[in-house]
Amino acid sequence: MGRGSPIPPMLRRKMVEQYQKGVSQRKIAKSLKLSPSTVHNIIQRFRESGTISVRKGQGRKTILDARDLRALRRHCITYRNATVMEITTWAQEYFQKTLSVNTIHRAIRCCRLKPYRSKKKPYLNMIQKRRHFLWAKAHLKWTVAKWKTVLWSDESKFEVLFGKLGRHVIRTKEDKDNPSCYQRSVQKPASLMVWGCMSACGMGSLHIWKGTINAERSGRPTKITPRAQRQLIQEVTKDPTTTFKELQASLASVKASVHDSTIRKRLGKNGLHGRVPRRKPLLSKKNIKARLSFARKHLDDPQDFWENTLWTDETKIELLGRSVSHYVWRKSNTAFQIKIIIPTVKYGGGSVMVCGCFAASGPGRLAVINGTMNSAVYQKILKENVRSSVCDLKLKQTWVLQQDNDPKHTSKSTSEWLKKNKMKTLEWPSQSPDLNPIEMLWHDLKKVVHAQKPSNVAELQHFCKDEWAKIPPQRCNRLVASYGKRLIAVVAAKGGPTSY
Repeated sequence: MGRGSPIPPMLRRKMVEQYQKGVSQRKIAKSLKLSPSTVHNIIQRFRESGTISVRKGQGRKTILDARDLRALRRHCITYRNATVMEITTWAQEYFQKTLSVNTIHRAIRCCRLKPYRSKKKPYLNMIQKRRHFLWAKAHLKWTVAKWKTVLWSDESKFEVLFGKLGRHVIRTKEDKDNPSCYQRSVQKPASLMVWGCMSACGMGSLHIWKGTINAERSGRPTKITPRAQRQLIQEVTKDPTTTFKELQASLASVKASVHDSTIRKRLGKNGLHGRVPRRKPLLSKKNIKARLSFARKHLDDPQDFWENTLWTDETKIELLGRSVSHYVWRKSNTAFQIKIIIPTVKYGGGSVMVCGCFAASGPGRLAVINGTMNSAVYQKILKENVRSSVCDLKLKQTWVLQQDNDPKHTSKSTSEWLKKNKMKTLEWPSQSPDLNPIEMLWHDLKKVVHAQKPSNVAELQHFCKDEWAKIPPQRCNRLVASYGKRLIAVVAAKGGPTSY
């Protein structure tokens, strides 16, 4: 009888009957295989109250009743991999009760469940399960004599490990950083690959392999020889824009006639895959030198300098926008159905030219440009929007204006206007949109505006102004805070294109 388990009523009655017949308590305990103290307590209760029922439990009632325990058991069986913390969170929401992890842990044990480490077994898909079953069924009636004729073989890898493999260690709470309580490990431990065999008669020989155990290749030999493979890799490395037809013609010169899919698979095994090239501004040697010089010069600038910079730029937003869908699911001979084609119109169906600015504290004002933009129009935009944006964004008196090297920005009249209005500008390398974080805001703006599907240019202008004002200051702050990473990327690329 387990410690704390209640004595069954039948056993209690036998105890009382023997006591009434005059049998001593020690003999009763010996015959029923119970402790003398247990027998004494039950007989004492019978003397005092004349009953043999179990005394009513003391203390507060349990939080989870029998119905709750059944629901808990169902949940644990359904989600066997859930942790006790996850089960506790579910139970608090499901039962609408305040439950601790310890309470759930005890309740799970009351449901005759206990957390165990799951056994590791090979994953079997449906085909493997079917083959597993058929193999067992085919060999079910084999006799022991027949199994004794089988030679069992397998390979295994033995690693050089440090210390014992026990996942538990006996220690105090303060000994967690004691070196003797660590489980030692290395990234790539030394290992041996061994092959062995056995049968009912005994153990076979053990072979230790150095290197890789390779199976003899089945099927027809490959058409691409190692020499042809090296030639392929050299050609695509030298000119990444080489087409499959050109590679086929190149292999034909060495008398290797293969399909383009064969070339694709062979290049893929060597880590070379066909991808759509990224579009980046053309950089001359002068541009690369200027970009590298700019990045090195400002690499150590304090963050306060960039937070006090007003970033500006212009962009064109088309009414229909650029379609990003390049693939559709369709059947043969349905290429020109209305729902499958991508409708286009000349010049994007109309567009809006906008000029905007932002700082680390948030977006500034957005100006819509009507007609052609020249130096006079640009100076008017600066006059009407820059000063007010600086005040709205609460920039310091030492603020700096960032602008690219567009002819409108660097013209003689614009330079004189900036000098007259005491606006300090940031020297800027040409062909460097990746160094201007406002490009990320233009991408966000176009994505949101095109999602609303404006039907005319007036709606397009309204959506642009409305969505620009909704840009959260946190977004702007993150862009400026990570500006140092852009400079590091330019230095790492030695002035070349970056991923921004």
